[in-house]
Amino acid sequence: MSIPLLREQVIEALDRSSSIPLKDKISILQTFASTLKEPVTIEQSREILSIAPLGLFYYGFSMEDENLTNVLCEIISKILGPFNYRDINSNENKVNHSYTVIAIIIRLTVNSETFMHVITTLSFQDTKPAQKASELLYKITLTHQDAIFSPTACSIIKQLLRVSETVKFRIYDLVIKVASSSNHAFELCESTGLLHEFINELRSNDLLVKMNAIELLNEIAATPSGIIFLERANLVDDMSAILDNEDEDDVVVCLTVTISSIGLIGSHLLGLILVWPLSSKLCELYPSTVGSVKAVLLQTLSKLIGVRDEPVNESDRLTLQIFNEFDGFPNKIIREAKQPEDDIRIASLALMQSIAYHTWGIKMWKYTIIQTIVSHPNSKEILEVDDYNQCQTYIKQGPFYKPLETTVAFESS
Repeated sequence: MSIPLLREQVIEALDRSSSIPLKDKISILQTFASTLKEPVTIEQSREILSIAPLGLFYYGFSMEDENLTNVLCEIISKILGPFNYRDINSNENKVNHSYTVIAIIIRLTVNSETFMHVITTLSFQDTKPAQKASELLYKITLTHQDAIFSPTACSIIKQLLRVSETVKFRIYDLVIKVASSSNHAFELCESTGLLHEFINELRSNDLLVKMNAIELLNEIAATPSGIIFLERANLVDDMSAILDNEDEDDVVVCLTVTISSIGLIGSHLLGLILVWPLSSKLCELYPSTVGSVKAVLLQTLSKLIGVRDEPVNESDRLTLQIFNEFDGFPNKIIREAKQPEDDIRIASLALMQSIAYHTWGIKMWKYTIIQTIVSHPNSKEILEVDDYNQCQTYIKQGPFYKPLETTVAFESS
């Protein structure tokens, strides 16, 4: 087959109105790719582009086939190989742009029928175009936040939620990313009702659905608006019910995901205030946990207790209350730090460090060290009398003892 004839077939194969079967298109393109012996010269590339512009090859990506995508990438790579960046970015090759041009394109895209087709692509069984559509929609909403929250777009999105569980959570993931980008975006998202539909997944009888929903909660809690929404949506009650449900199938998996999410949500002050009521349940649950659940629980406690956001007095107050719920310090943590499982030992160390982050934590560790020294059976013989008596006095005073300072006030003349 002559080269000119082959190029004609390539153009025909990539033409939008072409009736050539997909299998034959791929075969033609593979043959064409094999004729492009590397290194392709810049003269050859220019000759090809003069007959078949890059846009023609890019159109082929709209067809959902991995083999077609691979051969197109190979051809484009060979054709552009001889060019440097400046050549590729030139007006001649029509792949350059400025911010203004892109802004216009985005605006035109959002206002066109194409935009609705991009949204529909989220439901594709082929994950590659679906993921690319999700990435594109997210980038568009960074500058056009109301793009996917228009009545028409929301109507399509709500229909797509019924396609399958995979599509549903693909959409939830996108919606939550957009909502978490700013408070304004969150308010727009909430007004559509999509977030409320997502929260309802926490009450699903399907364990996998419930777990996927719990994992996505972390992104919602990343903004102040998200925290307010989760509070109104009674998130704490839903998560508390999961912690209490001992009859849940695969309870270990569900508990692990839930406890881990509590730690992620509560790793900053606003989130800590939200999940603080669950801290007592975590501490109650602790004695009965083993293995991976215990490791995750210790790690979650370390995240909650490790919060040091402003205002510090509020962080100290909440973290100290959680610490007091975790009864048995320091023996309990030291015991866990000696466990054979690496996950539990590492989580115990993380909890020790979190306690030491706070002023009250330093006092507790100092008190604990002295308490441990005095509890040794031979401490009275080893320590000097004055040192031993001073340690005993310190233990009686407690870790938060502060000596009273007497002040004298004089009446002004």
